[in-house]
Amino acid sequence: MRLLLRDEFRARGILDGGVAINLMTAGHLYRSMEVFQHAFVKGGVTEIPLGVEASDDSIVSACQRFGVTTICAYPSRLVQLAAYLHENGLVIPLVKTLVFGGEKFTQRHREFVASAMNAGGGTGRVRFHGVYGSSETGVFACTDGRDEEVDVYHYSCDGVLVEILQLDGLDEECEAGETGRIVATNLLRKEFPIVRYDTQDVGRRVGRHSFTVDGRHEAAARYPLGRFNLDFNEICAACLGPIQDTSSLCVAQIWITTRDNYDVVRLCVYSADPCEQSVVDEVRSRLASFLSPALTEVEVVPHMHLLHRATRSAKLLPFVDKRT
Repeated sequence: MRLLLRDEFRARGILDGGVAINLMTAGHLYRSMEVFQHAFVKGGVTEIPLGVEASDDSIVSACQRFGVTTICAYPSRLVQLAAYLHENGLVIPLVKTLVFGGEKFTQRHREFVASAMNAGGGTGRVRFHGVYGSSETGVFACTDGRDEEVDVYHYSCDGVLVEILQLDGLDEECEAGETGRIVATNLLRKEFPIVRYDTQDVGRRVGRHSFTVDGRHEAAARYPLGRFNLDFNEICAACLGPIQDTSSLCVAQIWITTRDNYDVVRLCVYSADPCEQSVVDEVRSRLASFLSPALTEVEVVPHMHLLHRATRSAKLLPFVDKRT
């Protein structure tokens, strides 16, 4: 599977023989860092495994010191790094390729990250390459970095089967161009193989070996917590309007930790532009009155660091920009 990912990287022009920083997760039963490390190294790229918890200043320092050309990370981590570059007037001009996965990367987020990465000139516009897969299916598909196909994922192995099935739960294949559930079977998996794994993602068939990822199935938008169901979209729609109306970029993330044997649910909100205190107070007021007894803590954070900390949790919930 890892050699398959290497071959996909090579076919999409990701393996440039340069230096890559790996900011994926290592731990919490996930091996994302190891998977991408193997693909880079076997593809002739020098890989620096810093991990998702690396500080922004250490990432920038490594980029400048070692001439990094590729960064591999979750979208939320890339947005945090871009915010750090903007806030401190820093550039990493040699970076030309960003490989991301695990979270939805909205157009607004990509523009925000690109503005930071392209600020130093040097190698031209930065390219975004998404990768697709999971612990159950392995990582098997990626995008080719072209703007017109930013959400189209390609795979070349006949040992991986991707079906686009009806949204109503029936095991019927959708017509070409019709939106349905993405169901994957990896016949190459020797450990823990799963047949017809429902990813809870929705997308469309584009070609024999290509498909789009358009978002999550509505059944996956609610997250059970004890006897409550937490609907992230409802919370954002009801509470984040004041910041969304005044900020060029508003992101939010729910994360769950355990304190004194109880689950603590925290909603963190970040704005790329300074917010008036009255706006912050209004958001806090809305969140405090939101009718969800499962939501126990609220923070409007001044920096992306809290969002970055959320990626340490094995119970990470969505990272979205509700303005797109």
